[in-house]
Amino acid sequence: MQQLEEQRIGKWREVLMYRDKFVTISPDATVFDAVKMLLESKIHRLPVVNPTTGDVLCILTHKRLLKYLYLSDAARPQYMEKSIGQLGIGSLSNVVTVHPDTSVITALKLFIEHTVSAFPVVDRTSGQCVDIYSKFDVIHLAADRSYDNLDISIKKALERRKQNQTIPIDPENPSDSPNSADSYSVFECKLSDSLNRVVDTIAKAEVHRLVIVDEGKKVIGVISLSDILDYLILKHPDENPQGELCPRQLLFPGQHGFGSLSQAITTWLVEAF
Repeated sequence: MQQLEEQRIGKWREVLMYRDKFVTISPDATVFDAVKMLLESKIHRLPVVNPTTGDVLCILTHKRLLKYLYLSDAARPQYMEKSIGQLGIGSLSNVVTVHPDTSVITALKLFIEHTVSAFPVVDRTSGQCVDIYSKFDVIHLAADRSYDNLDISIKKALERRKQNQTIPIDPENPSDSPNSADSYSVFECKLSDSLNRVVDTIAKAEVHRLVIVDEGKKVIGVISLSDILDYLILKHPDENPQGELCPRQLLFPGQHGFGSLSQAITTWLVEAF
């Protein structure tokens, strides 16, 4: 284990044959370019890098974009009052779940196999979600140096996480951190909930996803920040019969709705947070 702890990131990249390109974007690009890159590259953080100096100017995230929409004073489009079921937003098929007695090593394999960032932890008897196990929870294994025992259950691993008050706070999921008022809550929604309500819940709870449940509170799907931004920014048309300001126009106030990142960095991307 000592050898593992002392390994450098470069060595890990060699061992894992990690060849994916490090994705960054220039401040001269548009905000739309950045959102598209985030979604198409399936990443949660996009460094905005000065092409001359190589300095990182800021980190663009899904949460910052959605939070800006939430904080904006602009009127929201009427279609956001429609339910997520009507709009077809969220993952409802092939939803990967785990159980409290699932081993951590099994969960890690599922993370790699399905390329997802979190699983609902579902009770075998009731079918209800009792917790969330995310990739960030793996860091907690390193915090108490328990990564040499990956056969422990997810329930046990989560109990250790909750007992450990010295572990770092996930900057993207502060509500998943032990010092948060809403620590370890499972945030849920229903297909009948409006998109407005879902956006408000995610923004207030500062989480990356909500578990979609049926009337019996059984897990039927997941709706994530990526799902919402993909619909609001990439899929929904700019034009609408009511002449409302769509999120795409709100996010990109420049010509034709495509403002530059350099302008955004000095305005809402920083000021909103």
